[in-house]
Amino acid sequence: MENIKKQLADIFDYVRDTPIVKNGNRVIFGMILLSVLATFLNTIPSVNAVANNILTVIDIVTVLFFTAEYVLRLALCGENIERYRGFKGKLKYAFSFFPVIDLLAIAPFYLSFMFDGTYEWMVVMRIFRLFRLFRFLKSYSYIMDSFKGIKDQFNISMQFLVIITFVLSMILYYVEVQAQPDVYSGGLESLLWAFMQYIGDPGGFADYSPITTVGRVISVLIGILGLALFAVPAGLIGSAFTDAIDKKNKDDEVRANRETLHTAFSRTTIKDRDSFFRFMPNFVYMEDLQARKQLSLENVQDIIRLQNEEKCLKRYRLKDIGESVSTTGSHITHQLVVEHYLCNRSYGFFHREPNSLVTIVANVHRSSANLYAFYLAKFGGFNLVIKEEDPSPTYPSSWVSLEEDQVEVADAISGTKNSTKIGTTTSKERSQEEYDAFKDFVSDIHSCRKEGGVLIFVNAAEDESKSGVERTAGVHFVYGNKLGVNEYDPESLLISSPELMDRIINGSAAVLKEKFDINVARNDFFRLLRNNMIRHVWGGVKKHNRNKFYLKINKELVVWDTRCVLIMRELATVIAKEVDGRDIEITPEMKAKGLGYDGYWEDTDDKKQ
Repeated sequence: MENIKKQLADIFDYVRDTPIVKNGNRVIFGMILLSVLATFLNTIPSVNAVANNILTVIDIVTVLFFTAEYVLRLALCGENIERYRGFKGKLKYAFSFFPVIDLLAIAPFYLSFMFDGTYEWMVVMRIFRLFRLFRFLKSYSYIMDSFKGIKDQFNISMQFLVIITFVLSMILYYVEVQAQPDVYSGGLESLLWAFMQYIGDPGGFADYSPITTVGRVISVLIGILGLALFAVPAGLIGSAFTDAIDKKNKDDEVRANRETLHTAFSRTTIKDRDSFFRFMPNFVYMEDLQARKQLSLENVQDIIRLQNEEKCLKRYRLKDIGESVSTTGSHITHQLVVEHYLCNRSYGFFHREPNSLVTIVANVHRSSANLYAFYLAKFGGFNLVIKEEDPSPTYPSSWVSLEEDQVEVADAISGTKNSTKIGTTTSKERSQEEYDAFKDFVSDIHSCRKEGGVLIFVNAAEDESKSGVERTAGVHFVYGNKLGVNEYDPESLLISSPELMDRIINGSAAVLKEKFDINVARNDFFRLLRNNMIRHVWGGVKKHNRNKFYLKINKELVVWDTRCVLIMRELATVIAKEVDGRDIEITPEMKAKGLGYDGYWEDTDDKKQ
C-alpha cells in the first residue's frame, strides 16, 4: 500500500523521471485531450446529432476520472512536498492554482444536478479543463520561471509607474478643475482618465481631455508613461524568457554530466574464497573526475544544485576527507571527493523488508559510513533507514544526541513514557521542514518495530587521533551508559534478551577475529548518553521485546579499507542467523555489473536518475 501511495504521489508531482511516472502522466494528458475534444465536438450540431450518446459517455467517464484524480492529489499532496502536509497544508494546496483549475474542470458536471445544465456559465466552465494541460507543457514552466525571475523588478517598475501616475493625475486635477469644473469634479476623474489612457479607454469611461497648457503637457507625460507601461515589462519578460531558455539548455547539459558522473561509480569485483560480488566505491576523487571524466568542480556543483531542484532519487555530494586516516596511518591535509547516495525521503533513504526482524539505522552521514549501513542491510535483507540530508543547512544535525523538543517528538511517535524529561535544552528554533524530516525519520524507524525485533544503529567511530584513546578493537557493540561495563542495565531498556545479544556479539567476535584479525569490544571505548536517540525509538511499552544497540566501526576501516564490505557480510550473516533464523546468500544483482546502486532494490531501479 505504501509503495502504491508513493508511486501515485510521484506521478502527480512528477518528482522522478521514471517509466511509471511518465506513463501515468501520459494517461492524464490523454484524458484531458479527450475531454476537451468531446466538449468541442459537442458544440458542432452535425456531430452532436450523430454522436451525442458517445460524447455524453466520454464526458461522464472523464469527469469521474478527473474526480478520482483530484481526490487522490488532495490526499497525497504532502507525500513529496512537506509544506502540503497536515490539514493546513492540504488546505493551502487546495487553493493553489492547479487544484482550483482541477475543481473548476469537474464542477459543472456536479452542479448540473442542482441547476439547469444548459446555463451558459456551466458550459464555459467546462473549457477550464484545457488549462490543466499547462501542467505538462514546457512552455508554461518557461513562462512561470520567467515571471519568478523578474518578480521583484516587475513589482518595482509597476510601483514607480503607479506613484508617478497618481502624482501627475493629482496635478492634472488642480490645473483642470478651474477650466472644466463640470468634468473634473474630483480627483477620481483625473485618476481614471490617466489610467484609461494606458489601455485606450475601450469602454469610454474617460471620454474627456485636458484643455489647459499644463494639462496637455501632463497628458503627453502620461502618454510617454503609457509606452513605458508596455515597454519595460516586455523587456523584462523577454529577457527573463531568454534566461529561462538558457537555464533549460544549461540543465540539459548538467543532466548529461550527471550521467557521466554516474559512470564513475562502477561496481568493483571482490574475490573472497568461492564467492564473487561487486561493490560500489566509497567515493571518487575530484582529481580523477577531472582527469578521466572531464568534469570540473563547477560541473559537480551544478549537478548537486539540479538534483535538489528535481528531487532525484540518486544523488551526489562533495566531501572533504582530509582528516580521515589513510591506510599508512598518515593524515591527508585536504582531499575533495564525491560521494553517491540515495534519497527517497525528506531526510534520506528508507527501505522496508516485510519479513525481517532487523532494522539498520544510520542517523548521521559521515564519509562512507552510510554506504556500509546500506551493505549490511543489503547482505542481510534487513530494513534500512538512513539520514542523508540536512533539512537545516544553517544548523546541520546528526540526530544522535537529542534536544528537548526532539525528545518530545520521538517519544510521542514511539510511545515512550519516561519518568523524567531527558534531553538537552533546546538551543535553536527549527524550521517546519526540519521538524517534518525528523518526524518522518522516527516514524519510519517505528514502522519497522516487531515483536522480537532488533534495532541496530550503524556509525563510524571517530579517528583515534581525535579521541586521544588508543583502541584495541575495530568493531564496537555499544548498549550501555558506562564505559567498560558490559552487563545489561535493566534501567536502560535497550536489551531485553541478553542471550540473543551475547550470541550476536560472540559470533561476530569469533568470525571477525578469525577472518580479519579484528577485535570486537563492548562499551569499552564508547557509551550511550541518556539523550541518545536510540533510547527514544521503539517505545517504552514493556510488553514489546526490545533489543537495541550501536554498531560502531573505526573510521579508518570504513573510509579506507575495502575489507569493510566483507566485514558487513560476516556481520549480516551472524545477525540474520541469530535473529531471523536464516542464512544469507549473495543475490544475483550483487554479482552483476552495474553503476552505483542500480538494480540493488526495486526502490532504486530508476535508470534515468
